[in-house]
Amino acid sequence: MKKLLLLPLLLLMFSCSSEEAPKDPIVGHWQLWGTMAFPETGEPKEHEANECFKKETMISKNNGELYSVHYYMNEIMEWKLNENATMTYEWTKVSEDIYNLKSVSPGGRDFRFSFPDSNTMWMHNGEPYEVDGVKYESDVRVFKRK
Repeated sequence: MKKLLLLPLLLLMFSCSSEEAPKDPIVGHWQLWGTMAFPETGEPKEHEANECFKKETMISKNNGELYSVHYYMNEIMEWKLNENATMTYEWTKVSEDIYNLKSVSPGGRDFRFSFPDSNTMWMHNGEPYEVDGVKYESDVRVFKRK
């Protein structure tokens, strides 16, 4: 009788996995690292942000919510929380490594995200542009996983 009770218990233990479902690449705590410039010809150029801009973060959850925190420099050269730019967004996956981000409040915008590796997130922003005769793709802000 004990063996008969033990068998269902063992089956139940092995059928339930302690592994979590894989999370989406956008989910996590991200910190601004810098920017990337992609000229039409030539190699991409990385620009590391200063320590104050590196305070900017994004926290993205499995439920589709993303919270971003931004800073600015005031008149006396102090970095302050930019409450107007600090917002909550909803993210949706469009295709592999491509996401849309919409502001929960009015006036939001769509952004595109891509992931060159599991610890790096690129936020594509804007349209192609030209500087000193060199054509570039849209601005790319680089975030690193915290």
